[in-house]
Amino acid sequence: MKERPEELNNALQAWQDKLTYLQKELAIEADSENKFKLIKRIDECKEWIEKIEKQIEQWPLIPDIPPLPPPNILTAKQQHNDVGGGHMETSVTVYDTGRLDAVTRTWTNVKMAGFRGGVVVVLLDVNNHRLWASELRTYGVDGTWIGRSNRTDPWSEQVPSEVISRVSGCEIIHQHNPSDDWHRWLRNQLGL
Repeated sequence: MKERPEELNNALQAWQDKLTYLQKELAIEADSENKFKLIKRIDECKEWIEKIEKQIEQWPLIPDIPPLPPPNILTAKQQHNDVGGGHMETSVTVYDTGRLDAVTRTWTNVKMAGFRGGVVVVLLDVNNHRLWASELRTYGVDGTWIGRSNRTDPWSEQVPSEVISRVSGCEIIHQHNPSDDWHRWLRNQLGL
C-alpha cells in the first residue's frame, strides 16, 4: 500500500512534540497568566494534531504500481543548416512509444533583417525509404538590431503506431519558409 506523505508524518510528529513540551511546561508553571497562555497553545496543538490525523485518515490507500520502464530510443539526430540568411539547428529523438521529441533553435547574425525558416523531420526505414513526415514547424526571427534574433522551441509529435515499428533512422529538413507553401510542396515530393 502507498504510504502517507512524509510531510504529513513530519507535521504530525512536530505538533505532537510541541504538545508534549507545552504539557510539561504547564505542569511546572506557577504563574496563572502564563498557565492560561500555555493552555491556549496546548489547545492549538490539539486542534492541529486532529486536523492532520483527519488528513492522514483520508489519505488514499492505493496499491503500489511499478513504474513503467523508460522508453527505448529508436533514432536520434542533430543537424545544423544555414537557411535564408540565418541558421537553424534541430535535435530530434524518436522513442519506441511513438513519441518524437525535438528542439529547434533559429537565429540570425544579420543586424537589420530576419527570416522565417521551417523544419520537418522525416522518418526512414532500414533501406532509407521515407515512411512519415512530421508537421511543418515554422519559426521566425528578427534582425539583431530589430528584435528577437534568437529563439529555441521544443516540440513533439506522436508517430502513428503502424509506422513506429519500421523506423530505423530519420532526416531533418530545414528550409527558408516565407510562406507555408513549402510544406505542401515537400509532402508532394516525398509522396507522403
